[in-house]
Amino acid sequence: MKQSSYIAFYIMAFTIIFNLNGMLYMLVGIPQLITPVLILCILVLTLNLYPSFLKGIGTLGKIYVCVILSYLVVGFIATINSGEDLEVSYVVAYSISVLTVICVAAFTYMYYLEHGRDFIKILFYLVLFATLSIPFSPLLLHIYKIPPAEISRGFGFFANPNEGGVLSVIGLGLLPAVKLPGYQKILYYFILLTNTVLTFSKSSILLFAMVSCGAYFTSEAKVKFRYFFVIVIAFGIAVYAVPIIYDDLGIVQKRRIDQVLAIATQGEINADTTSSRSELWEIGLDKINDHVLLGNGIGQLHRMKGVAPSGIELGVHNVFLMFWGEAGIFVLSGFLFFCFAYLFNWITLLRVIPREILTVTLVSFVCLFIDMLAAHNVLNLRMHNLFLGFSLGCFAYYAQLAKKEGLMQR
Repeated sequence: MKQSSYIAFYIMAFTIIFNLNGMLYMLVGIPQLITPVLILCILVLTLNLYPSFLKGIGTLGKIYVCVILSYLVVGFIATINSGEDLEVSYVVAYSISVLTVICVAAFTYMYYLEHGRDFIKILFYLVLFATLSIPFSPLLLHIYKIPPAEISRGFGFFANPNEGGVLSVIGLGLLPAVKLPGYQKILYYFILLTNTVLTFSKSSILLFAMVSCGAYFTSEAKVKFRYFFVIVIAFGIAVYAVPIIYDDLGIVQKRRIDQVLAIATQGEINADTTSSRSELWEIGLDKINDHVLLGNGIGQLHRMKGVAPSGIELGVHNVFLMFWGEAGIFVLSGFLFFCFAYLFNWITLLRVIPREILTVTLVSFVCLFIDMLAAHNVLNLRMHNLFLGFSLGCFAYYAQLAKKEGLMQR
């Protein structure tokens, strides 16, 4: 690959993982300040790697691209049919997102061909240092011109604390793929755990616990004790510390702890434990009933008019309902097919891909999937674009490797 491809990719990765757009907006109040840099990186990678696009994204990536393009085309037709104004900003945002996924996938594929997976270590450290901003949220609050909406939760460089929590969980998924001494991995585990907890993100905390347990059950016998020891210590600290600090927490923090416990121990899914998302889903379903086949048009479930008592436009907070409500049942079916195809592809390559890569490709997708259940703009989050592209590139490389060697084993 050309040197400019490496430079463009690492600038893109740094920009996305450190959420420079959001961070600079909070600092100086100017939106999308870094978007031109991101577009320039995409342009450089496109010019350098376009001959490898089809190989880089693989069959799975082609399905994803087709689904997003179908959403844009059908959503455009539905917009005209419903007489609504076309939300051009969403068309641009999804176009940039799909290009980001393609470019990252192609870069990952080509990097693997030439160097192996060394760059994963760089991605991990970028994630680690970006999430290390979360404990410093009280200090950052003093310098942000436009503070995040929820200042009682750890946010760091992320206007939405949930994004910081999800990134910490993805960092946990990357950790097994990084060659480091055992004591360093234990240290980084507790750092990522702390960063996740400080965001008070219900889904991220539960995901962190799930990934930790999954790492234990799927690990080799020689490292099982290490995982068991770390998990027991983390659980012990939580059991000991939460009751002590609970009374000193704010109302929002207490409520979120209560919600996490309700979901984890009782499986309660209601307006309270979902932060009123279930009510938004019901409103979204009502809109879907108006145009089941073709949808209501692009952007109509990103901002549903008059949802809140104050008249604020809120989104449906669910990607699957968003696809159905904006572009109809057929586009939703295509996206569900992509999700099932991703998991099928992961299972098919179990004997081909190294265990560490299997971990990060599954963890990043589970984080994406859970986020899609709770938010409607997830596919436009550059963080998810980056790691989805990374996973598609890994799948494409190992599928090609298995095909060349005529085997399905490591």
